[in-house]
Amino acid sequence: MDIVDCRLKLSPPLYAAYVARDAALFSARYDHDPWAEATWEKRAAELMEAHYPRADREALGAALFAYNRKVENGEAALANIAALSRGEALAVVGGQQAGLFTGPLFVIYKALTVIQLARKLAERLGRPVVPVFWIAGEDHDFDEVNHVYSLTPELDIQKIAIPHPHPDRRTAVSRLEIPQDALRAALDVFLETLPDSEFKPAIAERLSSIVAASRTLVDVFARVFAWLLGSEGLVLIDSDDPNVRRLERPLFRRLIEEAEGLRRALLDGEAAVRALGYAPQLEIAPESANIFLHEGGERVLLYGEDGAFFDRRARLRFDREALTALVAAHPERFSANVATRPLMQEYLFPVLAAVLGPSEVAYWAELREAFHFMTMRVPPLVPRFQATVVEPALEKALAAFGCEAARAVGDAGYIEACQAAWFRSQSDVQSLEARFEAVKADIRALYEPLIAEVGAMEKGLGPLGEENLRKILGHVDFLQSRALAAKRTQFDSALRRFARIRQMFAPLGKTQERVLNVFHFVNRHGVAWIRPFLEAPLPLDGRHRLVYWR
Repeated sequence: MDIVDCRLKLSPPLYAAYVARDAALFSARYDHDPWAEATWEKRAAELMEAHYPRADREALGAALFAYNRKVENGEAALANIAALSRGEALAVVGGQQAGLFTGPLFVIYKALTVIQLARKLAERLGRPVVPVFWIAGEDHDFDEVNHVYSLTPELDIQKIAIPHPHPDRRTAVSRLEIPQDALRAALDVFLETLPDSEFKPAIAERLSSIVAASRTLVDVFARVFAWLLGSEGLVLIDSDDPNVRRLERPLFRRLIEEAEGLRRALLDGEAAVRALGYAPQLEIAPESANIFLHEGGERVLLYGEDGAFFDRRARLRFDREALTALVAAHPERFSANVATRPLMQEYLFPVLAAVLGPSEVAYWAELREAFHFMTMRVPPLVPRFQATVVEPALEKALAAFGCEAARAVGDAGYIEACQAAWFRSQSDVQSLEARFEAVKADIRALYEPLIAEVGAMEKGLGPLGEENLRKILGHVDFLQSRALAAKRTQFDSALRRFARIRQMFAPLGKTQERVLNVFHFVNRHGVAWIRPFLEAPLPLDGRHRLVYWR
């Protein structure tokens, strides 16, 4: 496996500046530089400070044990939970919503980054560092997670989606039970899109057993992750786990009691990002309380003003004392929003580093004041590994057509231009037909006067000559039809190869990692396809890479 820089333009702009290590941006919006030598010892010491807010590690360990056993995670993950429980371990944390069958490839790359970074930092610091994957089960955006894209043998990108069982409700994904027949139907279609391979029967068997044991998309996601990466010690947490919610009561109480101060801190962070010339990724509503309440099967955002808390439609209303009492009695009814989730993660785990995608790195720039307000520090933010996989056949096709792999990533227009240029360099069908017609015209021009001449010698030679001419032209016609068929086959083959380039480099006009699913490759190479990503040192500088599969 060879990993080379892709030179892909980075987005959003704030992320590009982060990767470029813009000094003004770092000093103004982040507390740590993940590429600075002294960062990791400094951060480890910071987490040990007595005043730093932290959840009960032993109780957290008990919650993690229960959940990871439930989803059949590996023994290495359970051993890491034990280290966390004893308080001796730090954590590298990354997370994502629970996409169907893990969703797009970048989710796997994020987990691989978490695992590799935890190993590297454990070696550097000489102490346990645990990889943790935060499954955002509390999220209610069902349309973001209910589907998976698959590349069919016909080179079509097929979207396989599960319909919302209660489309009129905004229910947390962890709490949204999916009918078994809907899960099974989605799996059947997904498996149909995978070409036959030596690995497909085992994949089908394992995914079938996972679906049978699952009630929600989070269940499916966690069990697939445990299968693929549990042996690497990756600890899984469902952010909507009731056992975890009980540990979060103290921080939820602070979010309620100090809602106005936190809101001002978030708005200050947003203003500071604007002042640096960047567009904020979060739009903080001035009246938002930045927490959700589960009510009547729905996840409802709360707003606050003058010590009162209410939903947008004013159907719910609490004073501060009533809401803190509700947190104490029923913490499972509460959840964080996009701005407070990082604070909750920081409270639960000793986060040595957070592994984030480009948009996350950008929006965390708005959270510095919020972290400080809660007497926390923004952890070092490490960009996840980004990649486009180039298999040997694809590499050969690129070379044959004169396409540059680095320019093809996410750019369907460039691939179309390569295709047009290649066809312009070929003799087209019309030109070939014209040449055959010219040859036949030349034959007639030479042969017909000869037929007339020999016909004058003897009456029977004229018809014989005409029949001979028809046979000659018939042979030319036969060669012409075979040649044109060969040319069309050549073009069909080229079109199919261009289609594969397009679907592997710019599916749906996006990068490969944002559309294709890990099972596209696991079906071709087995679960061992993941192994080189665990063994080769992944460059974690925030740039997109081409991974040549040798």
